[in-house]
Amino acid sequence: GLDQGYRSGEQIEKATGLRSLGLVPSLGGAARGNPAAYLLRHPSSMFGESIRSLYTGILLSPGQETPRKLLVTSSQPKEGKTTISVCLGRMRALAGHPTVIVEADLRRPSVHGIVDIPRRPGLTEVVLGEASLDEVLVEDKESGAFVLPAGKMVPDPTEILASAKTTRMLDELAERFELVVIDSPPLVAVADSRLLAPQADAAILVVRWAMTPRQVVALAAKQLGEAGANISGVVLSLVDSKKHA
Repeated sequence: GLDQGYRSGEQIEKATGLRSLGLVPSLGGAARGNPAAYLLRHPSSMFGESIRSLYTGILLSPGQETPRKLLVTSSQPKEGKTTISVCLGRMRALAGHPTVIVEADLRRPSVHGIVDIPRRPGLTEVVLGEASLDEVLVEDKESGAFVLPAGKMVPDPTEILASAKTTRMLDELAERFELVVIDSPPLVAVADSRLLAPQADAAILVVRWAMTPRQVVALAAKQLGEAGANISGVVLSLVDSKKHA
């Protein structure tokens, strides 16, 4: 039943040894469909506050400098990681910090849908040498954040993400932007995030409150650690605030 998932940060810390970076509530009503749009209209809401507090938690990671390249991943699809990536990016941009959100889930890119830009050339074309960063970066007009779209579908996304050109591209983004949020694919299904993990300064694992099976979270945390990620911690997402209270 529902008891197989995690319902509190304390539970996760005990079971995985990873820090809890807080809880991000799910939104009811019309906002449910697009929390990242809700954030723009209600930055000081409880939801907005949870995103700010998540970022503060990342900054307070022991023994870690302020991360420029932040990997956001989850164990499985549908845990809320892309929403959190976009919200973190928008929140920092709205506060006046140059930010770029990288749509690094090349298999099921969903950043562009949330930010409401059409699918267009992006990361894949840059890595293949078919376009420059300047040609493909798109501004999210409402927040001032930039987005690097995934680009065209390729037969083997792993090959793109494993290439030295991807490393160079992420380094270049980190020189140009104060924060590079890398929205990467779920860990347990494909190897992509494990390739990206060592290239990021920090990684956070998004876990869907009361839903993601505990053994799946354990496996994802183990894979992330073995890949050489500097794991800031875990964030519980899509929390039902009424039930949680």
